Amino acid sequence: MNVRERIKNTLTYQPCDHLPLIHFGYWNELLDEWAVQGHVSRDEARLWQDGNDVCRELGRRLGFDCNWATVVSSEDTLLPRFPDEVVAVLPNGDRHVRNWCGVTELVAAGAGSIPAEIDHLLVDRASWEEHFKWRLVWSPERLGPDPAARVAQWNAATDHAAILFAGSVIGIIRNWLGVVNLSYLQIDDPELLEEIIATCADLAYRNVEAWFQAGLRPDFLHWWEDICFNHGPLVSPEFFRTLCVPYYRRTTALARRYGCGLASVDCDGMIEELLELWLEGGVNIMFPIEIGT
Repeated sequence: MNVRERIKNTLTYQPCDHLPLIHFGYWNELLDEWAVQGHVSRDEARLWQDGNDVCRELGRRLGFDCNWATVVSSEDTLLPRFPDEVVAVLPNGDRHVRNWCGVTELVAAGAGSIPAEIDHLLVDRASWEEHFKWRLVWSPERLGPDPAARVAQWNAATDHAAILFAGSVIGIIRNWLGVVNLSYLQIDDPELLEEIIATCADLAYRNVEAWFQAGLRPDFLHWWEDICFNHGPLVSPEFFRTLCVPYYRRTTALARRYGCGLASVDCDGMIEELLELWLEGGVNIMFPIEIGT
């Protein structure tokens, strides 16, 4: 039994010779430390990315079957992305940096954790129209070069599952707006928020549809959302049911027409209040399950 078969059988409650052992990538700082200690080369530490040849070699040495983040991806968000821009350098070496999604972050000198948010470019309809909406138009180029070759490679894979990344319905929007602005926009301009969600969800749907039409036969779909914190969701279940669930349902229905009945979502935090709603939308795999919450 190969790795792909083990993963599929595990997720569908079928017999399996043993459970697959899967990791979810590395902190770059960890690989830098390993390079200093001589466990990996500096090229391996520098060139590692989810699912590439270096990732496979590192996983093999550590005894893993594969990296869960080995996915068929598209340009499913801003195209072009905003260039990273240093807005300010503080006396202690910390920097204010505007990142690829228009968020200005406090990047602490020498720190490797998630930076704090300082400001957001997306705040209202004017900024949406000027900076974001036109970056979310679908085109075939979003599948990348030579999609037919990628389809053949992924359909034939045996050392990992064929996971089709389905984008984000609300998580990426929470990134762009920030939690505070997302909360205010629900009251200040709900029509704009509905338009942003619809635009992002439709772009992701068209990517998924294009991959199926190109012949890809994935084992399951996978969304990234991160819309919960350690005590519950960052939006109300009512909001989520009304504005988000229909887009999951639309995409999972499409996948089932192509014989793909599994759908996964990556959401950190306390997810219990949204579980039933994801199930309503056709999502039947949750990753990760954070015991600490």
